[in-house]
Formats: sequence, structure tokens, C-alpha cells
Amino acid sequence: MADAIKRDEVASITRKLNDAKKHLYKGNIHACLLSFKVVLEKTLSTKMLASDAKELGEEINDFQHQLSESRGFKDIFGPVTFTDSDNRVALNFVIQLLAVKEEEISAAIMDSQKDSSFAQDPGTSFEDIERQALTAKTFIDEGEYAHALEIINNNEDVTTFLLHLLNRAGIRHRKEEEYDEAINEFKKALVIQPDDEGLHYNIARSCIEKGEWNLAEESIKEALKINPDFKEGQNLLRYIQSSRK
Repeated sequence: MADAIKRDEVASITRKLNDAKKHLYKGNIHACLLSFKVVLEKTLSTKMLASDAKELGEEINDFQHQLSESRGFKDIFGPVTFTDSDNRVALNFVIQLLAVKEEEISAAIMDSQKDSSFAQDPGTSFEDIERQALTAKTFIDEGEYAHALEIINNNEDVTTFLLHLLNRAGIRHRKEEEYDEAINEFKKALVIQPDDEGLHYNIARSCIEKGEWNLAEESIKEALKINPDFKEGQNLLRYIQSSRK
């Protein structure tokens, strides 16, 4: 029936595909896969004109190639490829990739358990903490900080885990000399914990290694505003100032 075909739904799928492209461009692979999963699900369940289906199929195939060839994707999943023109196979593949990423997050939760600063509320399961942290991180990756903070809702366990996850990602990027990515992860963590002098310290170190001494000095001064007795911060500030003379 002609009235069963709603072209506005095709437009909605296209907008979601554009969201996935934006996440890929920013290097937010997990958020990208979540958006792409919705694209594939809606494509499979939406009745559309043959011309729309053909055009959308070509866009999906092109995006799959972009995704599999992107550095961020390869860093996480290695050299893998999608199957063109089979959205159901692609959907199952994306679901598997998301499961791999969630297993990594579960491992981070177990690491957090070993951290004495991570004190789980007896009424909260680790599955709940994982779910809330993962959802909040997706919004943070998308720049939707207000939504992320609503999800966290001052829950110390979720906050601690999420900070652990973001900080660890930042340190990993810095060690791999990906300084912009490192700074970005530390800044995301600052949205959750703006009074953490250690995050400003990590930003300063990344700026030094990037050669941006002015930003490094600004960052470490922010850390010392929070905690004037921060010894590592005092030492780093002296190093910055002496190195620039």
C-alpha cells in the first residue's frame, strides 16, 4: 500500500546516518556504532520506495567502508570489513562489535573494584553502574554534558568509574603521542569532576609534550588554584617556567 511508505522515516534514517558520520569524524567510535546500529535497524524495518532503498543502501555501503578504514576503528577492532548490501549481516556484526566494547568496559569496572577509592553502594549492582556509565559516556562523547550529568545523578560509584575510564583513555593516548586526543579525554573528565587537580595536571603534561607551553602553564595553574599544596603541580609549574627561559 502506498500509504504504508513514509518518506519522512527515510529522512530520519539519513539524519541518524549523518550522526554516525559526525561521531566517526570526531573519533567517537562507540557512539558512532550506536548510531549506525539504529540506522541498520530502522532500514530493515522501514518500507520504502525502491529508489530510496537504493540510494540509502549506497550511502550505508560507503559509510561502512569509511568506518572500517578509519584509524579509530582499526585501533579498537583491527582490520575488519563489512559485507556490502546485506544490512542484516551488518547489523549482527555491529552488535558483536558493541559487545566487544562493552566487555572492555566491564574489565575496567573490575579494575575499579581493585581501587580502594571505588566504594560500591551495596544497593547498586555492577551491571547498573556499567549501564549508567556507558550511557553517560555516550552523551559525553556527543557533547551532551547536561544529559550525562543527569544520568550520573551524583552517584559516586558511576562517577568514579567514568573518571577512571576517561582518565585511563587519556593516559593511553598521551603514551601513544596522540596529544589532542589525550587532552580531549581529560577535558571530558573535567566536566564530571571540575575540581580534580590531577586532571589539570595530566592536561598540562600533554600540552608540554605537544609543545604548547602557554596552555601547559595555564592548566597547571588551574590545578594549583584547586589545591595550592599540590606538590607535583608546583614542581611541574617550576619546570615549565624554567624551560621557557
